Amino acid sequence: LQDARTGSTCLSCEKGQFQNEDASSTASKRVYKCSACANGKIAPEMNATNCTACPIHHSSCNEASVCTGQTKCTKCKPGKDSGNTAYGTQCINCAAGYFNDKDGVQCIECKLGEYQNITGQTKCLKCPIGTYMDETRSSKNCKSCPFGSTTKAVGSKNATADCECGLNQDKNNQGI
Repeated sequence: LQDARTGSTCLSCEKGQFQNEDASSTASKRVYKCSACANGKIAPEMNATNCTACPIHHSSCNEASVCTGQTKCTKCKPGKDSGNTAYGTQCINCAAGYFNDKDGVQCIECKLGEYQNITGQTKCLKCPIGTYMDETRSSKNCKSCPFGSTTKAVGSKNATADCECGLNQDKNNQGI
């Protein structure tokens, strides 16, 4: 496309690219080139004048090997989120102590009685019999009940309330 007044040329931009210079207000006889949208931004239509940021919990680089010049944002997969630091640029694993089990949602902290010591997971693990977890967001294994006590169920949250004496302990202080 050529500006009749200045003789400048604006190229037709493909999807994933933009060109935002005004040929009529700058020096004459220039060629205005298209630029690829940066990582975390997209241009879904041809001849875009700017790129749009991907929304939170989405990325322009979810499955792509090249993360610039993209045309769509995709939801982060389960076990991943774009977080606050990588906003729209990439989906990263949920931290240990967190999980998510749906596309395009933020990572959720493990509750009392649960833990997750591996990153990028889709669920938290309930504390097994004989253990408890009295902290949220735990990335550590559950804590053992005091010697000679155990819990009645998985997912126990408190040593004082949940660990009881003599509930079928074996010689290794494990519930059976």
